Amino acid sequence: MSLLNVADPLPQYLLVVLRLLAYMRKPIDEEQVRALVCPPGIDGEKVADSSLSTLVSLGLVSRGDGALTLAVEVKPQPDSVIDVLRKAILAPENNGGVGEDASQSGPRDLVRALCWYCTIDPTTEALGWSEVQRRQANAIRAELGAPIINDTRWNPFCSWASVLGFCTPALTSATGGSTAARLTSDCTTAVRRTMLSHWKAGESVEPEVVLRELRRALPVLPGGSYSLAVGLESPGTNHAGPALSFALLRGHDEKWLRLEQDDDAPSLLHLHDPDQPDYPRTFSSVTVLEETRG
Repeated sequence: MSLLNVADPLPQYLLVVLRLLAYMRKPIDEEQVRALVCPPGIDGEKVADSSLSTLVSLGLVSRGDGALTLAVEVKPQPDSVIDVLRKAILAPENNGGVGEDASQSGPRDLVRALCWYCTIDPTTEALGWSEVQRRQANAIRAELGAPIINDTRWNPFCSWASVLGFCTPALTSATGGSTAARLTSDCTTAVRRTMLSHWKAGESVEPEVVLRELRRALPVLPGGSYSLAVGLESPGTNHAGPALSFALLRGHDEKWLRLEQDDDAPSLLHLHDPDQPDYPRTFSSVTVLEETRG
């Protein structure tokens, strides 16, 4: 299994199976699952089989005596299912040697690509494969190769990065009218879901705690353990970097969190401002304003 191989299932297929098992809330005969997700007349048996194998490999589904059972707690709501899949993709047990092992097995290829993409400023132009191919040269440790090794893996990466909440597909065509897939490194969805699951509405959190917990839960973010392992530089203990800064500032604008500044605070959160890149915006506390749903 390698998540960016064109022969491997896209995340949408995995989510369908997880939601089915979560809805049924009991072991289901494997043939019944195949019949439900791939009814007669639809040529998708290979996709169904690979989806089941991938979920088993990720530790989300157990297979035994011809039946399938959820190996973790999953609520059937779409956001919750995605949260579970994201957690499995980033789990340490599924990413051993991510910074030393150049193999493309498991989620390592996707994780390395996410590490690099999360270093890109989301306020710049969305990138397509031609820009990615040029900009990713020597981006991570040389022995690991390029984050995205060829063009056939670009479209699967676009699907995975978007579904998991680390990127957003471009809304407009590229200059010249090209309709090829392009991505913005907007990780707001992943950051929002993580923050709302970690802290209660109304809870204020110190800056270093916010960054530490986000980097622990989402280690592909700059400064996270996977990002550091593949050779990417940390923006600093209290500096969020462009992508995470964008997500937090967007959260403030959308009012699911509040950023406040106290000049006398012992520590500050420094957020990248594209209008003044040499002078980050500073805040002393982060308050969560919204309960998680689903």
